[in-house]
Amino acid sequence: MACQENDISNSPTEEVNSLNLDKIPLLNINTTNTNIYSKSTEGKTTLEDFVAAINSELLEENLQLSTVELLGHKEAGITYRFKAVGNKQLLSDWIPDDPRNYLPGTNLLYWVDGTELATTSGMSGAETLGAIDNAMNTWGSVSCSKGLNTANILVTTPNLFGDVGIAQKVRGFGGAFNVVYGSILFGGNLPKAFFNTLRPNGGNNIIAVTFTWVFLNEGTPTDLDNNGKNDVAFKEIYFNDSMPFQDEPNDIMDNGIIDFETVAIHEAGHGLSQAHFGKSFTKKNGKIQYAPFAIMNAGYSLGQRDLLGTDKAGHCSMWSNWPKK
Repeated sequence: MACQENDISNSPTEEVNSLNLDKIPLLNINTTNTNIYSKSTEGKTTLEDFVAAINSELLEENLQLSTVELLGHKEAGITYRFKAVGNKQLLSDWIPDDPRNYLPGTNLLYWVDGTELATTSGMSGAETLGAIDNAMNTWGSVSCSKGLNTANILVTTPNLFGDVGIAQKVRGFGGAFNVVYGSILFGGNLPKAFFNTLRPNGGNNIIAVTFTWVFLNEGTPTDLDNNGKNDVAFKEIYFNDSMPFQDEPNDIMDNGIIDFETVAIHEAGHGLSQAHFGKSFTKKNGKIQYAPFAIMNAGYSLGQRDLLGTDKAGHCSMWSNWPKK
């Protein structure tokens, strides 16, 4: 993992330092069979086995990992959705004024693991942090969602909470069982090996991933606002450090680099409940193309920091009425 202590120039304020993070004691998850990702005799995918193991541990915490969204590199990504037994709802969304959240209200909070921000491709932590903040602001500035305010509440440092992230912790890639309910965690840049645990050859084909965790009540996902969607507890986003990330808004197709901020905007879209959009097809030259082209396509094509029509339409369909969802 890329981990440089001096890359973050903006230290958290005293008010931010006072965050009282809840601990989730998944005491047994680290003893899970290290071969959990191998194909099972029942033919389940490796990820299904993994999620089943995590969720069995999370039951007593009234949490469930419900969705894993993968952004593809040179191929279409995949979205995996998981449901509790007897629960038909697969979609999930944030709800305003959720009393279970760390700061109940209408602001959508996010925080950043500052210990894993630098990339092996040469981007500094300050550059990637700026890209993440820009990405959240890109969605937050869409005119239809004036009621949506995003706020960066914390950037961890080696001396302040350190390396965090549940999804990486349960697979032995650092992290910690810390959570801020009602927030998005940008968990940093992780090594290729982490992404290999999500999908065969995932380290070469997955650019980034978003995990969505939902609240449970007696084993069943909750829907406090009765909108037909499970209530999001928190989300975690990770980037693949083996990818050729650069700060290059004008990146063209097949240029050998990936614009980090474009990817951050895509993942922030998932953080704000956007799903993948558009159809993929393979051209005669073997390359993947998407129609219509959008930031929320399931695969990365080129640098694109301005939201397109379908991106805005999807965003507005969910956030134009916030906080009256």
